[in-house]
Amino acid sequence: MKKILLVMLSLLIWSAANVVAQVRIGGTGDPQGAAVLDLNVNNDAAPAGNKGALALPRVNLTSATLQLNSTTPLNGMMVYHTGTALDGSGIYVWTGGTTGKWAKVSSGLAPVITTQPAKFSFKRLQDANGDPNGLTAANAAVTLTVTATNATAYQWYKKAINETAADTLIADATAASYKFTPKNTGVANWGLTKFYCVVSNDYGSVQSEVAEVAHGCGAKTVSGGWLKFMCYNLGAVDRTKDPFTWAGPASTDTAILGKFYQWGRSGAAHRVSNTVDSTNFTKTFYYPHDWKIRWGYTRTITDSYCPDDYLWRNHKNDASDPCPDGWHVPAQSAFGAIFKGTADADIPANATANTWTPTGTFADGTGNGGYAVKPDGSTVTLFFPAPGYRLPGDGQMYNVGAYGNYWSSTTAVAGAPNLDINSGRVYPSPISYRGSGFSVRCVSE
Repeated sequence: MKKILLVMLSLLIWSAANVVAQVRIGGTGDPQGAAVLDLNVNNDAAPAGNKGALALPRVNLTSATLQLNSTTPLNGMMVYHTGTALDGSGIYVWTGGTTGKWAKVSSGLAPVITTQPAKFSFKRLQDANGDPNGLTAANAAVTLTVTATNATAYQWYKKAINETAADTLIADATAASYKFTPKNTGVANWGLTKFYCVVSNDYGSVQSEVAEVAHGCGAKTVSGGWLKFMCYNLGAVDRTKDPFTWAGPASTDTAILGKFYQWGRSGAAHRVSNTVDSTNFTKTFYYPHDWKIRWGYTRTITDSYCPDDYLWRNHKNDASDPCPDGWHVPAQSAFGAIFKGTADADIPANATANTWTPTGTFADGTGNGGYAVKPDGSTVTLFFPAPGYRLPGDGQMYNVGAYGNYWSSTTAVAGAPNLDINSGRVYPSPISYRGSGFSVRCVSE
């Protein structure tokens, strides 16, 4: 009897040990050491070994907070969602906490952006003093788009131009695409606006690259801003040529290439022929006309035409200012800001703010050359033709199509800096005689 009882006690202890031990279903051998339940049939021949585990309850989750059997699920509880709500069918886990919800875990990965928004987009806008052939606001919208995997939410932001300022959340921009439309036409809506998108899901978020959208004629500055220029030279009234694509005609016509201006004067010299316009151009100087005085040295024109250093520097549209209301002659720093090479006189390849591409044929008297300014290296947003210039000594026109000189409002000694271009050089700060007849390209206030 004692032997029987001993055997039964041994069997009971063995059975109890097996209740809490690891269990393997299928296959042969011991279960894996780290597994409580090992479903392993890989030792069986096919098709017996080609099977899966149907372990999770199949539930149609009609909402992210759906209760199960009228009871709040436990943290970590898992189901297989069979419906199309939420993020589609798949394995979901209850996240728990005070804001518990069903979250899809079949992907289990943070979003990944596969296509970034366009880095740079440009649209031209209409304006009487800038680009009358530009687009209306309705046609100037730019749509930015990102594509991403594992994404459940999108939020677009407007990036502050000032890096110390906070970016602006765009409340209604919560899709993969965002359409930015200027409020209306006109110079007030010219400029550069920057956007980015934050793509997220329950496992993380990722920010897209910054997308720059520019409207109206102008160029990017080295600080990341936008300088608004008139689309044509001052005095040009023929707007049949596209200001962004034309290479300039082989012409000396004022209507196309604009007029010449002496520094500090609102009056302009016409350029229809290689003759002195005595009404609008003067060659009277304190120093007598002397061809021994070389280009680059300064001479002072008479007080009646340049009484002081502050005429164009006031930017108040006074009687001396040749630009229309809302515009002014740019400071020399403006030319430096949109070129910014490694030296004052530089080859175009050294430009850092924009790409400067010589366009057309630079040829003295017969050429149609100029420089196309491209913020992204390919999109033309500004074009400086090479209209030539008038010398103060004789008032004649020189180097039409070969050189271009654009006055700044800055002064230096008795001269003034200007933007000087030819086929192989962009020189944003040479000092020239104030009596020289140069072109003017106004910038916005």
